[in-house]
Amino acid sequence: MIRPAVASFRHLACNAALALWFVFCVVGFAMLVSYSQTPGVQEQPPLAASGPESPASAAYRMVVAIHPKCVCSRATAKELAKILRDNSAKIACQILMYQPADASSEFGETWLMRQLAELPNTTISVDSEGRQAASLGMHTSGAVVLYGAAREPLFYGGITAARGHEGDSVGSESILSLVQNNPPITTCTKVYGCPLQSHATLLEQGD
Repeated sequence: MIRPAVASFRHLACNAALALWFVFCVVGFAMLVSYSQTPGVQEQPPLAASGPESPASAAYRMVVAIHPKCVCSRATAKELAKILRDNSAKIACQILMYQPADASSEFGETWLMRQLAELPNTTISVDSEGRQAASLGMHTSGAVVLYGAAREPLFYGGITAARGHEGDSVGSESILSLVQNNPPITTCTKVYGCPLQSHATLLEQGD
């Protein structure tokens, strides 16, 4: 037979454990939300004189900086697919794949890069140490710059609403408006993703 004092102690201990678990859940969720809404570093891209030329077959060139092991950029790949689905004749997409100078040849062999390689009218260039991306003001995986026919930057930023968030975003809608000759919602958005030169939140080598 359990004594009343022992039963009362067990009841209090159980309630305390439940309360502590609830606090951990709330704090953990708050930290997750905060992390997902923390934008990466970006700079304004260069003006017309420094921008890449658009191919004769496309009115726009879209340059995208990608770390091949960034989990967050999977959502960027999905948004790029939506943008190019009906606009690949207008947009030539160039993926700048970040790669450390001492990386092995398998560094970029990830699910993310395989998905990006399947996008229409898209080329992938190895960007050693992220130098080319940096020259365009891109320091975060998922950063996008849309250039017009006159090599002027029309839009720069991210095309996801948060880290790893799939779905409509102001960035995607702005790019679609521009290529349809409509006024964009904005010409600059925050970019959400892993720093190009960081190993935080990255996929495993063999993914």
